[in-house]
Amino acid sequence: MSKTRIRLILILAVCMVACLFTGCSIGFDTYEEVLENYNIAAQVTYYSNGGYFNQNTSILSREIEFTTGSKFYNIKEGTGVSEVNRTNYDLVGWYYVKQVYLTETNEDGEQEEVLYFVLDIDDDVVKAFPSTTDANGNTVYYFSYTSQYSTGEEAEDEDDESEELDEDAEIDLSDLTTVMYYVPYNGGWIMSQEDYDYYIRLKKQNTSDTSINVPNLELGDAVDTSITLEDGSHLYVVADWTKSVSINYVLVMKEGETATSLKVTSGGETATVSEGGTLFSEYFGTNSSLTRSDTEALPVTLEDGTLIGYYYDKDCNKAVNGASIAKPTEEDEEGNLTDVTIYAQCISGVWNILRSAADVQTMFGGGSSNYYLLKDIDCYEITVSPMAAFSGIIQGNGYTLSNLKVSSSSLSNNTRTMLFGIIAKGAKISGLTIDGVTITYSTDSRAQSLNIYLIGMAAQNTEKGDFDISGLTLKNVDMTVTLATYSNNETGYTMIRNIQYINGVYEDDNWLYGSMTDYVNNSNGVDYLDSDFTTTYGGATIQGYTLKIVTGGTTTVVASSN
Repeated sequence: MSKTRIRLILILAVCMVACLFTGCSIGFDTYEEVLENYNIAAQVTYYSNGGYFNQNTSILSREIEFTTGSKFYNIKEGTGVSEVNRTNYDLVGWYYVKQVYLTETNEDGEQEEVLYFVLDIDDDVVKAFPSTTDANGNTVYYFSYTSQYSTGEEAEDEDDESEELDEDAEIDLSDLTTVMYYVPYNGGWIMSQEDYDYYIRLKKQNTSDTSINVPNLELGDAVDTSITLEDGSHLYVVADWTKSVSINYVLVMKEGETATSLKVTSGGETATVSEGGTLFSEYFGTNSSLTRSDTEALPVTLEDGTLIGYYYDKDCNKAVNGASIAKPTEEDEEGNLTDVTIYAQCISGVWNILRSAADVQTMFGGGSSNYYLLKDIDCYEITVSPMAAFSGIIQGNGYTLSNLKVSSSSLSNNTRTMLFGIIAKGAKISGLTIDGVTITYSTDSRAQSLNIYLIGMAAQNTEKGDFDISGLTLKNVDMTVTLATYSNNETGYTMIRNIQYINGVYEDDNWLYGSMTDYVNNSNGVDYLDSDFTTTYGGATIQGYTLKIVTGGTTTVVASSN
């Protein structure tokens, strides 16, 4: 968008506000007509000083025209289209730009006054607005060496003949003793002359392009934002910023972890962050507080670790738990607000953290990922479906899932149903107790036969040591299977192949575990017993169980530890 259009839009906004009070109507065609018809009498040029306007990082300065009697427009920090921002900084306020007028000879040989801005001085690291390039293509920065001028402060040395620099003085460029050249070197700046009394860094004022950024403008007095602009005035103001207060999230490894660092990817780059280092930071900006939940997505990627939670203290005793983190209001000895430190406790490895019953429900809906139980969880509010297969890792850390309800209805012909499904190579369960497991299954009326086990089946062609579920303990299991009527079967109901009804008695030694290999090679599946499974693979610990079969409204207890 061109400068003229931007101006026109801004003037339209000002004029529309004025019309609300005057009752006038808008009817003009050109920018010049706006200036003439609406009594544009004052201008203000705003410099963002490292920031940007209108949520557009390419708009670094703004010029606004005002009608007679207008108040200074105080552009504020925020997310609106007419506001100013600077990443990771807070707006302090608007200040007048220090300026001088110098007399120059133009192309016609005539003398004219040219407005220059006085730039801030840093004796150690000097930065300035680029002017041209030298013969080698290096950027050259021009500075006026002016030993005969000072800031107006009295000279401490009697031999110092510096004169006071009048901001309104007309200074001919020929009066400047030496023109200094600065070229970039190793990220800093090298001066061609080290001996000097004072340097005025001057930048020729130019507002014809909103993409021009004037760095390091020397700040004058603070702008009284309540003033009424004088007719014919043109104010040049610059934003002053202070570093925004941040929350630094520091890495703390969970007790017992052997890893002392994690790989963290941010902005496409991966770095190693050691314990005590900062994983990421976020800034308060204009917010008085921020919140961050343990389950909220991280702004960085942990390549080989997982977040456990956020804590106020390094020992991770006082959890944040999504509470508001207040922006500090007390200043340190230097007058700055101090940053906030929050400790991010992590574990090594990529895990799905089980924090709630909802997480447990998600786990049973998957089975191929790794799960880390963070605490005891009461699952009374949920009902899960049995896993189809299990190839992941469940690290229970000694915690318990209690009151777990498992249900699946209308089981179809020739299916296999069990709590952890088909257990594949690499699967592992450690330190997990499930206390109070209520399982209810029912078959479809078209199901002639199927297999049902309490825990799971070994995947085909797996061998001893391929998986490990020895760290699983089931307590107080109540499993009920309701069989639908199926007249073609001898029993008149769906047949559970691994618990066949023989001579009026159900078998009770082949209902905890199964084998996929046995299932494929032997359709009846009666030759593979629970003891065979535990001998080959090792099994879980079961403390207290009851297996019931329901047919035609009659319940038969097939197996019980009581």
